Amino acid sequence: MTAHQGHRYQLGIVDVLALSSGPRPRVARIDLTQPWPLGRPFHVNAEQLKLQPMRYFGGEVRS
Repeated sequence: MTAHQGHRYQLGIVDVLALSSGPRPRVARIDLTQPWPLGRPFHVNAEQLKLQPMRYFGGEVRS
């Protein structure tokens, strides 16, 4: 599996944003309760990520 930069994924019970693409991408945890919603970046194995649906401009939802 390959992750894609800019896509939202689930890693265990947390949501993350891919900051790079590839089989071992950099990701950051998403926490919308904080003033800056992205946590510290870290690398993961793309096999651990589950793609989440994303809402695009105009309201279109794709996964």
